[in-house]
Amino acid sequence: MSNGKGRGLLVMAMVLAGTGWVWADEEPLPFKLSGHVEGSYTYDAQGGLNKMITGRVFDFESQDPTFNQITLAIERTVDPSHDVFDLGGRMEWMYGADARKIHSTGLFDYFGGEVENQFDLTQAYVDVAIPLGNGIRLRMGKFVTPLGFEVIDPTGNWLYSHSYLFGAIAFTHTGALVTYAINEKLTLDGGISRGWDDALEDKNDAMDLLGRVTYQLTPKTSMLLAMTAGPERSGNNGIWRTTLDGMINHQVNDDLKLGGEGLWVMDGGMESAWFGIAGYAQYRPCGSRHIALNLRAEWFVDETGAIYGTSANLYEVTLGLGITPMPDDRYGKNLMIRPEIRGDYAQNDFFDGGTENFQFTAAIDAIYSF
Repeated sequence: MSNGKGRGLLVMAMVLAGTGWVWADEEPLPFKLSGHVEGSYTYDAQGGLNKMITGRVFDFESQDPTFNQITLAIERTVDPSHDVFDLGGRMEWMYGADARKIHSTGLFDYFGGEVENQFDLTQAYVDVAIPLGNGIRLRMGKFVTPLGFEVIDPTGNWLYSHSYLFGAIAFTHTGALVTYAINEKLTLDGGISRGWDDALEDKNDAMDLLGRVTYQLTPKTSMLLAMTAGPERSGNNGIWRTTLDGMINHQVNDDLKLGGEGLWVMDGGMESAWFGIAGYAQYRPCGSRHIALNLRAEWFVDETGAIYGTSANLYEVTLGLGITPMPDDRYGKNLMIRPEIRGDYAQNDFFDGGTENFQFTAAIDAIYSF
């Protein structure tokens, strides 16, 4: 058996090499280390006002190579169904250009937008498994928002660019969330948070309610309905924002996956509201492990200008590839390359500083996971 210093060096070597998570004497590690690195380049055919692409979340800079993010996470998962008390959690750090867009209130938000590459503590929570009924998982801390088809982690998305829906909901919540599996098909989540993207500070004195229902309709079809409700305006505890987000996933066969999302948000009733729908398709020719053809079509409406500061009725279609050039290589299997083309249309002059109603972009990103 090696000494502690030897184990530490071995663990570091395994992190860098992307091998298994074991001690020198083959004992399992009590935690998992993981992360990824992503870089990208986006081209806007119209040029964009000051090379800024309207309506985007992370890919808003045209003709500018971007170091999107490098993340490092340490995690210990718990399984509430094991009928024992257990303790785990996750801490996830990010550095890169994307971090400047996801800061929560009071946590690294002092950077401002001038510094391109920034740090962010994306998640930091504790999980407690409680042996009651079928098993309860209690999550406390800062965690990614429990709704939305697309996520901050690029390895969880089919395409590089994000939908308008992704930029129209909260990125993270800080609070507590309880998860309970009624049976193998039905799982319920409920909890409270400080509000949309609030962490060490809160925009007001009120809490948000969180809820989610996940149902496995068939072995190939799953459905999810999520909600958040609570005041989100600064210094105002009386005007509530209610979010409803529904999603469906269906595995048609070994080659084809389909997905869909519908979002509806009311902030103080219909005086400020936005909504949208998006459909997704992924096709792998002959079940290919090398390449996937990905498609997204979306309609998004923000008539009151709550998101963009001006009325918007937007459509977009994105077509891209997910390329894994070396799926059988020990290290190369962790590399993903995603080129895409995207067309956006608005019913008014929304793009390029409010001078165009159409926008065409081409982009490519590369992700290496470890």
